[in-house]
Amino acid sequence: MQFRKFEIDAMVDGVCTKILCNADHVKAQFENLQEYADIKEALNDLKEAKKEIKEAEEKASRMRKLVTEDIKSFNDQYGNEVFKLNYNYGYSCDDSLEFETSVNGYHGARSTIASELAVALLPRDAKDNIMQIVSDIADKFIVDLS
Repeated sequence: MQFRKFEIDAMVDGVCTKILCNADHVKAQFENLQEYADIKEALNDLKEAKKEIKEAEEKASRMRKLVTEDIKSFNDQYGNEVFKLNYNYGYSCDDSLEFETSVNGYHGARSTIASELAVALLPRDAKDNIMQIVSDIADKFIVDLS
């Protein structure tokens, strides 16, 4: 005897219905197992750990903001276009401080120096005073913490 597709589908549906009719009973048996209780406890521990991680990340974010503000104040008080404190942070690297010394870069000291030098060289007697002009400009970038 050969069955047609819809007849096979109907038999499959009947078998599946019979299997699932006692699903609540099987679920109750699973919930009574010690292994299930252990897994459920591990899941609760995981949720707690994730909550602690979130709280730690929020604290780190607040602290990072304070450090950034402190560095800005430090640079406003002691730094200039050439010498300043830089804070490197991110999720893939360790937070670190470094002293940045650069005359290049966007709005760097090089463009300021070039502008001031061009203005200083405008007078006719500039050729006689060129070393003094260069020295005066360079003195603007000396950091003296004493």
